Amino acid sequence: MKEIPEILAPAGDLACLKAAVSAGADAVYLGGKAFNARRSAAGFTTEDLREAVRICRPRGVKLHLTLNTLVKQKEWPALLDYMDEVLPLGIDAVIVQDPGVAMAVKSRYPDLALHASTQMAVQDLDGVLYMEELGFKRVVLAREVTLREVELIRAHTNMELEVFIHGALCYSYSGRCLLSSFHGGRSGNRGACAQPCRLPYTAQAGESGYFMNLRDQCAAPHLEALSRAGVHSFKIEGRLKSEAYVAGVTAFYRRLLDEYKETGHVHAVSEEEMRPVMQLFNRGGFTDGYWQDKRDMIERGSPKHQGIPVGRVVQSQRQRVTIQTGVELHSGDQLEVHSGRVPHPQVRLSSSMFSGKQKATFFLKEPVQVGDTVWRVVDPVWQQALVQKAAALPLVDLAVSLSLQIGRPALLKSSGHSIEGPVVEAARERGLEEQVVRRQMSKLGGTGYRLASLSLQLEPGSYISLAALNQMRRDLLSAIENTALRQPCEAPLPSCRRQAGAAGKRALQIAISTEAQWDEMARLCDERVTAWLPRMEGFEKADKAALLRLAAGIVVVPSLPPVGREAHRDWIEKEIRAWQAVGVNQFEANVPGQVRLIRRLGARVWAGPGLAVMNQAAAAFWQEQAEMFVASPELTGRELLDLQRPERCCVLAYGRIPYMITEQCAAREVRGRCAPTGSTVMQLTDRRQEAMLVQTHCRLCYSEILSEKPVSLLGKLTPKHPETWRVVLTTETRQEISALWKALAAERQPSYAVSLGHWEKGVD
Repeated sequence: MKEIPEILAPAGDLACLKAAVSAGADAVYLGGKAFNARRSAAGFTTEDLREAVRICRPRGVKLHLTLNTLVKQKEWPALLDYMDEVLPLGIDAVIVQDPGVAMAVKSRYPDLALHASTQMAVQDLDGVLYMEELGFKRVVLAREVTLREVELIRAHTNMELEVFIHGALCYSYSGRCLLSSFHGGRSGNRGACAQPCRLPYTAQAGESGYFMNLRDQCAAPHLEALSRAGVHSFKIEGRLKSEAYVAGVTAFYRRLLDEYKETGHVHAVSEEEMRPVMQLFNRGGFTDGYWQDKRDMIERGSPKHQGIPVGRVVQSQRQRVTIQTGVELHSGDQLEVHSGRVPHPQVRLSSSMFSGKQKATFFLKEPVQVGDTVWRVVDPVWQQALVQKAAALPLVDLAVSLSLQIGRPALLKSSGHSIEGPVVEAARERGLEEQVVRRQMSKLGGTGYRLASLSLQLEPGSYISLAALNQMRRDLLSAIENTALRQPCEAPLPSCRRQAGAAGKRALQIAISTEAQWDEMARLCDERVTAWLPRMEGFEKADKAALLRLAAGIVVVPSLPPVGREAHRDWIEKEIRAWQAVGVNQFEANVPGQVRLIRRLGARVWAGPGLAVMNQAAAAFWQEQAEMFVASPELTGRELLDLQRPERCCVLAYGRIPYMITEQCAAREVRGRCAPTGSTVMQLTDRRQEAMLVQTHCRLCYSEILSEKPVSLLGKLTPKHPETWRVVLTTETRQEISALWKALAAERQPSYAVSLGHWEKGVD
């Protein structure tokens, strides 16, 4: 018998939770009505959560609650009230993204397990160890981590590792996507993602397609290797999916893991075995994800569920179409005919259309050809069978002991609970018979329990009423289902230190992507510039000593890449040491692992835009962890004021917004090949003619998608806002830098096109 990973299934509502438990999930993750990253899911009310605990706890199924959004300061009182409402109910773990939320949970509920959400973008061993230092029990690794990297991480830590094995993939690193936020006001970091990555885009040369539409992953081919690698938990994505989906996918992986447990191997899953899973949901087939190779993951045809091929058109005359299939058709089946035109013609079958179990005739307005493939998108009979099977929750076996001794209170025990009944009397006529007692204790119909064994101490001639026995049985079940509530600790939450006194002179931090930009800015700058932040990738071949002389005594803080997997670590560490060799000893981290890496190399940490702050608790966290941190660009001007000018905080005053950080290469997807050299820029335009820039970073093989217009808050920021301003240069020319410097001096908008970002209207 082998130790195997748990199956962690999604639950968007109680029906899905029951489906997951029935299908063999070891744990379930769910969100309440607030502060979770799937706000469009039905969510669980407080009473629903109580019911979820009653279902899961006696069956040994763990319950993980998602509090995995970034929280605004004005929401903080509501968050604390919500925590005190739901966390005492018997939740086993809390999944969090916001470090402020994590510290609040740790402070008020120290016995509750903390899991670092994939939204934290933990990508490497240093990130896992950093989370361990902060008191987390488990890390949900970024989806982009490879199988080899999982093995490397496991070899150096006992921390629980959780990975996604099935379901939708985000185009961007989770927690690093602002596209939905800035192209519609619905923030993925706050559970309101509108999935703009699933839309079609047009490139500069006129090519169009779903360039960012990733297929869903299925890790079945890698299940054995991931199990051997020491992964603790296999996570299925899908809190927006149906109970049929949850039941079918969970049962599929349950069978494979049970096979691994018994034999030590997982067989190669055949296409025929995959068909039922694909019928539930797929986008043009499945991908292996990032486990070995990140190529061929995009489905350019359609972002929708595509079903499975079941037959062909055998006759088509004057819109009258006849199809022949290799499977049994059902009334209610939704079919698509892949005619070469998108969207594909669809039909929902009714009983009048059948001419046999595998043949149907119907009318379509759109022309189709004999030989066109017929796909079944929805199979209601298969779904209903899954739902019916899932409705039958597995019964819970109870081992019960009952003592009936004359002159003593009746005592009923099970599962660590003891129920004391009335004092047992001597029978006036005939005492209780064993078979009668056993019959009363077995009356568990409709409760979800069954009597597995009864250890009975029955003194001859003893008596207790059947009503009393029944009440003891009911009290025992109630005690088992209703565990004692946790009590919050009264420990004070971390407090945020604020800047003392009135606002002083503006301090400017200039983030630079190229040597040419540094050269131009250095020529223009004055005493307001307090820090240069050269992008590490843009300066790897530079004469760093010469650049420091150009800095003229201003502190230099190289900014690490927005990615930091094990595959990147050696190069990043080499560059840090090269900067240290010329006297630089402060570096900006953009993923959690880089915080620990910088410290491990004896340097001081700045928390970069990838670790942005939305509330005072998160600010207090980074005040202890870093020399400087950045306020979230998703905050409005008013919400920035709510931070109350915390120490060590800077605000993005100017710069293009990094909408996405992705392991995918849009240049390769559009052009069919990688960019030939270095870092290139191309443009993508959506259906509303909103454009964005794609910048490839070939050194570490990732891409950034940037806003076309820079966000500029010049002329808007007041002395009540943080007085340290961050200016980020990406693609600006010398002429634009000159115009920008004049605008900075006058504290007004530059002369070229810019955006106010979220200054006036915030995010959901």
